[in-house]
Amino acid sequence: MLIFLRRNINSFNRALKEGSIITIISAQKHSVIDMSMIAPYPQSGTAPKKETHHYDMLRPAPYLPRKELDTLAYDHLVDLSSDLMAPAGEIIARPFKDHYEILFGYDYLRAYQEVAPRGQVLVSLYHYSDREAVRVAFELSHNHYNLSVMEVAESYRAALAHFEWKNADLARALNLKPSTICNRLKLTELSDEVKTLVKAGKLSLEQAKTLSRLPFKEQLRFAKLAVQHDWDTRQLYKKIHPSWKPKGVLLKEGESAIAKDGDLLRLEQQLGDILACPVKLDIDKAKKYTGKMRVPFFSISELSGFVERIERNSKEEQRWKGEIHLTVDGLDHLDGILADIYPKEDF
Repeated sequence: MLIFLRRNINSFNRALKEGSIITIISAQKHSVIDMSMIAPYPQSGTAPKKETHHYDMLRPAPYLPRKELDTLAYDHLVDLSSDLMAPAGEIIARPFKDHYEILFGYDYLRAYQEVAPRGQVLVSLYHYSDREAVRVAFELSHNHYNLSVMEVAESYRAALAHFEWKNADLARALNLKPSTICNRLKLTELSDEVKTLVKAGKLSLEQAKTLSRLPFKEQLRFAKLAVQHDWDTRQLYKKIHPSWKPKGVLLKEGESAIAKDGDLLRLEQQLGDILACPVKLDIDKAKKYTGKMRVPFFSISELSGFVERIERNSKEEQRWKGEIHLTVDGLDHLDGILADIYPKEDF
């Protein structure tokens, strides 16, 4: 009979009220279960095995997602390890160069070392490839811990550095779109203070990505203002780019929008105020006021909102025509765009 120690012990449940960790033990023998119930079989076909190794041969994988347990939760793990005289859960590792990388269960090892500071520990060894190791580490951590997007992003950055991968390589390993990797990595470019605000839910991920383009000092200044004034992403963007902030001059009723050249500027301002982004009218008077209206967007949500307003207000579908120009910021960004267009393809 298996007991899942997350809800049936009140104090342990309080310590782990955010779903921090799940420990599985055998109630009959009161010892760690002997076979892995969570790790997938390696594609190499090499059978996993249990081995005992000294502590100094075991190291957490640099890309292992980490969530710091609070003192109460950690103390409970130590108490469980003391009662069992073994780690409170399974430790999963793989051979890597001259040591073993821990892919899951590092908190179990740390707690057990409090009980037995010197010695050896039983681990489950799997001969995973680099891609498999990354995927297993992320999937097990995601299933057993309440990871924030920020914690995931920091692990992405560590994985890229550890394996010297590109974004597309990590996306393949995790079966994600490269654009997803790219967007989350932007969060690692935030200052520590702003990261704290994001983790606390005071700033949205879209706002965080907007702030990531700024120097640390400016990030914090605008982040505090956004929280104080409850700005949404559009308002934050307008404040960051004051040169694009429209003056809000509206046309008078019945006045022609393009009757005079000077009115083009006022029309740009009016459109910018409505769309909350800089609008550029490239209109040639010599060609009977033909040209282009350029509307930049910085996320799919902004583009969707723009299209929705057009569909809601326009009475003539054929009035809206033109072409879309997308900014490409390097090969990884291009990979992400292609993956979004062809989601079934592996880029």
